[in-house]
Amino acid sequence: MKKLLGIIVLGLLLSGNAYAETVLRCILGEEFLQQRITVEVNLKKKIIHLDDNLFEIETIGERVIIAKRKDSMLKLDRFDGFIEIKSENNFEGYCKKFNRLF
Repeated sequence: MKKLLGIIVLGLLLSGNAYAETVLRCILGEEFLQQRITVEVNLKKKIIHLDDNLFEIETIGERVIIAKRKDSMLKLDRFDGFIEIKSENNFEGYCKKFNRLF
């Protein structure tokens, strides 16, 4: 009985970070017609998926995450969700954590 209880407790402790990826829904500013984008952040692999674009994280700070790609840079505020994408065109908006409905 003690072994079974130990296995259950250990399994619950180890399964907590199985899916450490964070999914954000971002809405860009008025000048971009309130366009909605999906951002997936994986801090363990140090990558960010912005719709179909892959960014490599360079800096993970207390306040800001900075990721770069060959021709653009992404800056994500960890407290208020402000996102800034610098490329040929600059994009700004706000993100919220996204949870699955089903």
